[in-house]
Amino acid sequence: MKEFFHKANRLAAESSRYLRRHADNQVEWYTWYTWRNEAFERADQEDKPAFRSAGYSACHWCNVRAHESLEDPEVAEILNRYFISAKFDREESPDIEHLYMAFVHALTGRGGQPGFIDRLQSNLDA
Repeated sequence: MKEFFHKANRLAAESSRYLRRHADNQVEWYTWYTWRNEAFERADQEDKPAFRSAGYSACHWCNVRAHESLEDPEVAEILNRYFISAKFDREESPDIEHLYMAFVHALTGRGGQPGFIDRLQSNLDA
């Protein structure tokens, strides 16, 4: 396992307690709110799929997932290398979460938390 200096990620400046809780993760997180611009541009440039991580402060399984997976430096290295990762606080924007869950249910017949992997592109109108 590689050891390297780590600084806080993009989540450190967020107002959401849930998002700030993950500011020390080694995952190069984007927030949902910047997702449409900076992260989609990067995903297009690097031709990478998106890893969307949704959750909220009181979600037991969201916190378990974070501790067992997303805080692991090796998992972070894989996510950073092969995905563009975005974290979303569903308590701050339940309308967006509802829309996403409706999409997942329509596509797969099931859904739920915590999070899932998407392959979305910025040119959805095309």
